[in-house]
Amino acid sequence: TWLNEVPESVEETVSKTLGMFGVENKIKKITNDERTYSFRVSAAGPLNTSERDMCHVYVEISKREKISRKPVALAFEIPAYSLPVKIISGMSLDEVAAEKIRAIISRDKARDLYDLHFLLVRTNASLDLELTADKLKYYGIKFSKELLRRKIREKEQHWKAELSQLIFGELPEFGSVENRVLEVLG
Repeated sequence: TWLNEVPESVEETVSKTLGMFGVENKIKKITNDERTYSFRVSAAGPLNTSERDMCHVYVEISKREKISRKPVALAFEIPAYSLPVKIISGMSLDEVAAEKIRAIISRDKARDLYDLHFLLVRTNASLDLELTADKLKYYGIKFSKELLRRKIREKEQHWKAELSQLIFGELPEFGSVENRVLEVLG
């Protein structure tokens, strides 16, 4: 989600910024409609020897709705690479959690449950069910804890197949993730 209007040249800005750091890259615009703006960045890393070695990052910016809470300033700093510190604005963790609950209810992706679990276990994010209900109004869905419980349960069928491709390291068991999220939900 973008804070204001999505600039038409955002992908060009990304490409030029990477270029300033000596990163050879290619940009491919994928979608620009009333709901979504997306593009793919293909960057050549230091060990790049062919097209196959490029790192691909898909960027999708939602135009559907606005951030509900005040944006939070985040410092993006990686000292190991001697990059300058960048300050970016983003959603509060509570709002990200509300977005993840909205996603769990409105689409069938196990990664949304994984992300919500990560937020609850590794950060100080909390569940704001009123904010979640507001976010679901866009989709014409009325929030209830029972609906969320049912939608969480449905993610089990895709858990291993979907997430084993995405998660480095050990994938937590579905049951433990489900239990932790439901415990926080109350």
